[in-house]
Amino acid sequence: MNRTSTRLGSTAIVSTVTTAMLLLAPAAAFAGTTTTTTSYGKSLNANWTQIDGTEVGTSELGNVHMGYLYGYQSTKGKADVYGSIDDFDCPEGVMPYSGHGDPHDPDGGGEGCTYLGNRWMEGTGLALTMNGKLETANIKGQLTVYGGGGGHFAEDDPHGPGEEPVVVGRPAADITWTGVGSFGYSKGSWSYRKDGVVYKDSYKSRSRDATLSGSIGPMGFDPALSSGSFETSTSTYSQTTP
Repeated sequence: MNRTSTRLGSTAIVSTVTTAMLLLAPAAAFAGTTTTTTSYGKSLNANWTQIDGTEVGTSELGNVHMGYLYGYQSTKGKADVYGSIDDFDCPEGVMPYSGHGDPHDPDGGGEGCTYLGNRWMEGTGLALTMNGKLETANIKGQLTVYGGGGGHFAEDDPHGPGEEPVVVGRPAADITWTGVGSFGYSKGSWSYRKDGVVYKDSYKSRSRDATLSGSIGPMGFDPALSSGSFETSTSTYSQTTP
């Protein structure tokens, strides 16, 4: 059985114990060794829309920007993050994605908006704080933004061999999540045996919606046009060998 498991932002603790499997007759006793790894994770995400209030056609990046950011604990007290920004040019009072059709259609990003392109961003080693009750969390550090100019790059294919995207900015980020509403819970477990070895995997998580405050560079978060969530999780993996 093939199984793929991704565990982002975790601190692992490994322990080894000896398990005695006793049958009715002492002579038939079987001893196995179990190795267990427990990982603890923290993650958060943010979504927002930024409205510049400028006229259509006055900026190559447009006047409406829709972004998201995802972050996860990479080491204790640190987070790695990545995200994306879609740029649109929209008439006053019109929002992208508010209509029908493909929002990435260059002939219209929703009710008369024009989709101009995409930028993406990333950052490593940002300071991360998150309390266990999911009341508040914060990341602080520098992001690198790639693309710009309507999503244009130095090369036609920025993902091609040896080609580098254009860095258009390195804004400082200081974002705070404040928990609202009730908690969400999830859990699951799997086990299987192969060649006499028993594998077990389980997880549980607790999440909460949040409001956003703070900034990315000069951009703040409009409470009416932004939202987020954050989560803590525990994952346990064990392997029992004969």
